[in-house]
Amino acid sequence: MASTSSFDLPSLVGKTLHLRLLTSPTVQEGVCVAIEPAMGSLVFLQRNDTTGQVGCNIIMVHTIASIDVVEANPLLDKLGSIFGGMSLSTSSKQGSDTKTLKQKEAVKNILSRHHVPFRDAGDHLNVMDGSVFIDLPFQPHSCRSDNQVALGQIQSILSLDQSLSPQ
Repeated sequence: MASTSSFDLPSLVGKTLHLRLLTSPTVQEGVCVAIEPAMGSLVFLQRNDTTGQVGCNIIMVHTIASIDVVEANPLLDKLGSIFGGMSLSTSSKQGSDTKTLKQKEAVKNILSRHHVPFRDAGDHLNVMDGSVFIDLPFQPHSCRSDNQVALGQIQSILSLDQSLSPQ
C-alpha cells in the first residue's frame, strides 16, 4: 500500500490516475484536475462507462490507500472534445516550446539571484519547500499558494524583475 504522503500531489494534476480507496476494493480511474490543499482533497473527473457521462468527485486524500499514475489519457481526449476541442492532455502542458523553457530558466535565475530555494518539478517550480508553486507559463500571475504572504513575496520578486518576458 502506497502512502499518499510520498507523492508530490501537485504533480498529479492533469494526469490519469488509478485510485484505490481505503473504503472500497474497487480501483477508480479518472483525471485529477485540481488539488485542494487546505481540505486535503483531489478534484477527480471520472467517466461513467455505461452512460458515457463525465462527473466530478471530490476525494479526501486521507481516504486514498494507493495512487497509480496511468500513462494513457483517453479521458483527457474525451474531455477535450466536450470542451470544444480544447487540448487538455498533459503533453500540451509540458513546456516543450522554446519560449516557455526560456521563461522557466529566467524565473529560476531570478529565484537564485534572490536566494529563494526552489526545486524544478518539470511542469512547475516548487518554491520554498512547497509553500509556493509556479506553473506554466511561469509568470507572476501563475503562482499559487495557500500562504498569502509567501505568494505575495514571490509575485513581487518576479514582477519587479525586467528579465521576464510578458506572455
